[in-house]
Amino acid sequence: MTSRTRHLLAIAILIGAGGLRLSWEQALTRKYEADGLLSPPLHMGVLEKIGVTCWAVRLGGLRSLVASFTYLKAYDQFACQ
Repeated sequence: MTSRTRHLLAIAILIGAGGLRLSWEQALTRKYEADGLLSPPLHMGVLEKIGVTCWAVRLGGLRSLVASFTYLKAYDQFACQ
């Protein structure tokens, strides 16, 4: 078997396995939703998802800034005593 044939076979196997897994997961999700074990997904538009993502990015950037200032303040408290 040549290298190209092996690569194509591997890609075909991955696509097939992905298709089987996707159908299995979708069936399992529908079953869990019907049994009440899983709440149905929220239906949000693209613009709403982008807005939520932007806020998460903004707040995530502030986290490191707040951590740095808190560390510096704590360091000053211990260093000055």
